[in-house]
Amino acid sequence: MATPTHHAKRRRLAGLHDLADELLFLILDRVAAHDPRALKSFALVSRACHAAESRHRRLLRPFRADLRLSISRCKRITDMGLGCIAVGCPDLRELSLKWCIGVTHLGLDLLALKCKKLNILDLSYTMIVKKCFPAIMKLQNLQVLLLVGCNGIDDDALTSLDQECSKSLQVLDMSNSCNVTHVGVLSVVKAMPNLLELNLSYCSPVTPSMPSSFEMIPKLQTLKLDGCQFMADGLKTIGKSCVSLRELSLSKCSGVTDTDLSFVVSRLKNLLKLDVTCCRKITDVSLAGITTSCPSLISLRMESCSLVSSKGLQLIGERCTHLEELDLTDTDLDDEGLKALSGCSKLSSLNIGICLRITDEGLRHISKSCPDLRDIDLYRSGAISDEGVTHIAQGCPMLESINLSYCTKITDCSLRSLSKCIKLNTLEIRGCPMVSSAGLSEIATGCRLLSKLDIKKCFEINDLGMIFLSQFSHNLRQINLSYCSVTDIGLISLSSICGLQNMTIMHLSGVTPNGLLAALMVCGLRKVKLHEAFKSMVPLHMLKVVEARGCLFQWINKPYQVALEPCDVWKQQSQDLLVQELPLGASPPAAMGICCSKGKEELDDEGFPWKHDAFFHDQLWSAGVSMHTKQGWKGANQDAMTTCQDFAGSKGQIFCGVFDGHGPLGREVARHVRDVLPMKLSSSLTLKTEQDPSSNTDKDSKDKSDCTSFSNTSDEKQLLSTWKNIFVKTFEDVDEELRQHSGIDCICSGTTAVTVVTQGDHLMIANLGDSRAVLCTRDSKDRPIPVQLTTDLKPDLPSEPLNFSYFRNV
Repeated sequence: MATPTHHAKRRRLAGLHDLADELLFLILDRVAAHDPRALKSFALVSRACHAAESRHRRLLRPFRADLRLSISRCKRITDMGLGCIAVGCPDLRELSLKWCIGVTHLGLDLLALKCKKLNILDLSYTMIVKKCFPAIMKLQNLQVLLLVGCNGIDDDALTSLDQECSKSLQVLDMSNSCNVTHVGVLSVVKAMPNLLELNLSYCSPVTPSMPSSFEMIPKLQTLKLDGCQFMADGLKTIGKSCVSLRELSLSKCSGVTDTDLSFVVSRLKNLLKLDVTCCRKITDVSLAGITTSCPSLISLRMESCSLVSSKGLQLIGERCTHLEELDLTDTDLDDEGLKALSGCSKLSSLNIGICLRITDEGLRHISKSCPDLRDIDLYRSGAISDEGVTHIAQGCPMLESINLSYCTKITDCSLRSLSKCIKLNTLEIRGCPMVSSAGLSEIATGCRLLSKLDIKKCFEINDLGMIFLSQFSHNLRQINLSYCSVTDIGLISLSSICGLQNMTIMHLSGVTPNGLLAALMVCGLRKVKLHEAFKSMVPLHMLKVVEARGCLFQWINKPYQVALEPCDVWKQQSQDLLVQELPLGASPPAAMGICCSKGKEELDDEGFPWKHDAFFHDQLWSAGVSMHTKQGWKGANQDAMTTCQDFAGSKGQIFCGVFDGHGPLGREVARHVRDVLPMKLSSSLTLKTEQDPSSNTDKDSKDKSDCTSFSNTSDEKQLLSTWKNIFVKTFEDVDEELRQHSGIDCICSGTTAVTVVTQGDHLMIANLGDSRAVLCTRDSKDRPIPVQLTTDLKPDLPSEPLNFSYFRNV
């Protein structure tokens, strides 16, 4: 008996204790290099493993309990809840109240009284007004204040900053605050002389008086004016007033010219980051000025600067050799340009999507000279093949993110090469029909850090790929499976990934309602995009159970679109859709519209293939259907629109709808109404047709009819009454559904609606709010003239006060 006991004792002693720390640390270094999260799992195995991992740590992070708190989108939080936080967390350093629309100045008063150490406060998209500013400015340690999309802020509110203000504030973001003009900005800069960063994107037009006031904040280093319209010499004034700037963002600004931009960069000698995305008027002249005056640039973003030539782009690699981030999406870049860019050996991020002239040879130059590259975007660069991807994978071992969407020459060989990049966490191969589950399995086994995967329209990827993901990709957080060959088996396999949070499931023919429900009940998803057809197939009470666990459903009604357009055709169509800028001062706050004669298929602004915001959602087929929306300087675009042919199953009948959202959740409301209202109206029309005794039962004759059967009545008043009842009932149903929607607060947000149904020679129109329907017709001289078909229901309309009084008494 002594011998077994002796051997057992020896076996117990053999273990981590017998390894020298040097050898043990080498092992743990290898584990951490492959997957940093694996060290946590190792430490949980035993006390000895935990002790070894503790000795291996090279960096100690202090435990900061209750110093950061985010309750973003908790729309039911009121001043009472905020008061509890303030009393219970007096040492709070960072607080996010984004979209907490129930918070008022009373809650902020208590917050300022109790949380005196607060450094960062996010009040974006809340209902703060002038009364809130005294409380905010009592926070003497406040350094960062975010007020994005706060339409309650105006010039009058900002004037209160003159009297009592936090001198410690360094970062202020008032982007999308459409009621702030240069007068309010002047009050801000007077009250906050220590600002380092100011964001006024998508606010009022920039006149010379606005940037001239920036002289009062001499330490200003970052200025963001994205989406603003420059008036007169507004841009030149920035060069005169903000000589200390290190970062300047002019993305999607109108009025930026070669002369103005060249002058600005010539004055900003310390500039490190410049964003001129979609500044379509600049040419090689501007680029020559940028590269000459700012050779120390580390970030340059110039997407869709289509007037800059390939020779001009070569100046970047020749003069700005310190660049770390470069965005040349949708430019004239070619292989010679990439060869010149190889001089930027410090590049870590390179976006060269929609560059149709680059080939594998150009990527070879990049791979040889940029070993630190971590992020590369090759979206719709159709000439790229497996050879180019292999060059990148072999020459850039630190690669973390790659976008190969719609690079249709890509096969499993590319995925096999990328599987050697063990730090890869983001892979987008949407629209690559030649990749299969075999290639995806290589990615799953080799790239254990994969967290985001887009395989939409990868038709050869099936359940086998999902099984490999479930076994090896435990860090996966987001996946798009649309149009793949995945069935219930693959979907249920994915549900075993406990960290999966976001999933898009559109047009998966192999997925059944039972399989979908089984997957939803198992995994802890936070957001799911589903086709609207599933909404009626899955029991409502089961959906509510999943929603109660924190999952948000987004129901999409998109037609099945399997065809992949060649990249050159796609780009040509995109360029044809660009809208020329209006003269200065002539641009309206916002514009949107639909023109429809004979629609070809259902359209909606999410169904278009445009990836970049620079492309307006505008399409005109030979059949005569077009849609257009434009964002103005007042703020975020909250428009939604749709049109359908053969509406309600009636041949030749067309539905058009335009919805203009308003309020903090206006965009969500407008899109929800756009998706729901046509469906409900169609159901009501179909039901009415079936109930009409005069309905024609002959299927062939019904197909030839150009209107629904119940309209074949000679009584025009009866026809109008029928349509009116249907419209009113549908609008009321949608309104009630909005009130019951758990994800939308209708107290402060809503949408206008103008809907038109063409039925034979009749136009059936229903509208709410001030969205307008206009008919284009011709006068006696055959000249086109507009005819307004609706009345703008604004408060100043004489009949509106009577309506208000009536409904107040009802």
